[in-house]
Amino acid sequence: NTLIKEEEIKAQEAADKAFTDIKGDAYKVDPSLIDYSSIDGYFNNGEIYERGKGWGGSRDKAYAKGQEVLNNSNLKSQMKAQIESMLEAKGIPFEKIETVFENIYNQSVQDTLNAEGMITGRGARGLSKKGKAYINIKNMVDSFVNTFNTNIAKAIDEMNASDKDMDTIDLDYTQAGKDENGNPITQDGVDISTLYASGKTLTTKKKGEDYYVSLAEKMIDNMKSQLLKKAKAMCDANGVTFDNKVFDTMFNNAKSIAINKGVTGVNAEGASVSFGGIAAGTGAGVAGGVAHAAITVAAAKAGGLAGSFGGPAGIAIGAGIGAIVGGIASLFGSGNHSSCTLDTKTLLDTLTNEFKTNYTAWVEAEAAEAKNKK
Repeated sequence: NTLIKEEEIKAQEAADKAFTDIKGDAYKVDPSLIDYSSIDGYFNNGEIYERGKGWGGSRDKAYAKGQEVLNNSNLKSQMKAQIESMLEAKGIPFEKIETVFENIYNQSVQDTLNAEGMITGRGARGLSKKGKAYINIKNMVDSFVNTFNTNIAKAIDEMNASDKDMDTIDLDYTQAGKDENGNPITQDGVDISTLYASGKTLTTKKKGEDYYVSLAEKMIDNMKSQLLKKAKAMCDANGVTFDNKVFDTMFNNAKSIAINKGVTGVNAEGASVSFGGIAAGTGAGVAGGVAHAAITVAAAKAGGLAGSFGGPAGIAIGAGIGAIVGGIASLFGSGNHSSCTLDTKTLLDTLTNEFKTNYTAWVEAEAAEAKNKK
């Protein structure tokens, strides 16, 4: 049994070496071998054209449409097949790199669409409240493939550079949005397990700034087992004794920082009558009373309307109108309303980056101390 186990260990070590010996460039896909015919608009200078509220609304709609095109199952499956074929030729199953592929693919979609000049257009003009946004489909797809190649080559080389560091590129972020049975968690009708990959945020109004905190805590806790495995492996690789208390402390600190950055919002402030409105109205009434101004478009503003009555009456009416308008503005215009936003990508990226940075520093310090004692 011991001999068999030793042979199994040697075989695993050989397989691991064969995998880590593959350079990042080998994972790049060949654009000339991709069939783009299933992508509508690729060959006829087609474009995505969207109109929305101002530039921001238009851009968001074009961005979402771009995601749909780049997540085309045919395009993704072809790119996956090229990498799968390369790995299988070396006797390595694609499953070994599947999570990395998914993470890099999703990140490349976001990098492509966020690149300067990818989405063009303008904001609202004239009486129209709508802006315009455009994306050239061929340019977007070609840029995406190039971005994917750059990202995956870099990620693989960094992952294989050392067996003593902590790699986070192969973390399964969908687990953050699943329950203990592996089923997707839904919040406000949204599948939470898809948010990290899509880069979309979750926003609600009239719920208060802490509305998504409990969900964020659950998502982070769902990532704990993966980070625990990473931490133990890093300790083993560096000859450091794993300390559960240190792990929990660093995980909880990273969790707090992540929630602070990933969950944002405001609580509504109590509305009050604006005394500034009263003062403005009174002033306008006085000015109107002195000048005995006729009603004009300019004078029709709060308090100015009263100017046509002149004298003390103008002052009184101006003050009243000013108070009413000022109060309404305070209630509906300048008052803050409750809202809360959960940015899953910021939440989980902050968690992993904070934890990795601090845990790496601790492991390196422990390893150095152990070395000095020898």
